[in-house]
Amino acid sequence: PPLCNEKDFQPGESFLPLKKDIVVYRNVLEETAAANGIPLVRLDELTERSRQPSGAFFFDVVHPNRLGHELIAARLATVILGITGSR
Repeated sequence: PPLCNEKDFQPGESFLPLKKDIVVYRNVLEETAAANGIPLVRLDELTERSRQPSGAFFFDVVHPNRLGHELIAARLATVILGITGSR
């Protein structure tokens, strides 16, 4: 099922009721990635390491803003280059 649809979440409403669903999805992603040797980029870890509040990276609690996309792109580039052995 989708993480969020219009009946579950409206802009400005609390995201907390969906948190348990996200934990389930995150666990499945982690297990699947580990079982298949696929690197997983976790956004929560990226934002925690940045020393900025996570709100600096998102328009809302789900969608990244320009700074969030830059952070994600930089980490994905690092992971991809590490896999391919490129510089």
